[in-house]
Amino acid sequence: MRGEEPGHDLNAPRAGTTLKRQLGVFCPLLSECDVVELILNADGQLWVDRLGQPMIAVGSMAAVAAESFIATVAGAAWHHHP
Repeated sequence: MRGEEPGHDLNAPRAGTTLKRQLGVFCPLLSECDVVELILNADGQLWVDRLGQPMIAVGSMAAVAAESFIATVAGAAWHHHP
């Protein structure tokens, strides 16, 4: 039955939509093939690290938005690997 298969999570599409909404304008960075990581400093400054290039600041994220994003990622990971 759909949803009962090992590793299948009915909430995955919802989590993906939530993550996209929470990342907002930064979400497209995740699909760029040269992006190694996004770094969020304690002051809210968001940096992108690309292969062969120096890191650059791309904007900022409020603490509450960052905490919400982290909670969503952690929740999705917990549901996938309890």
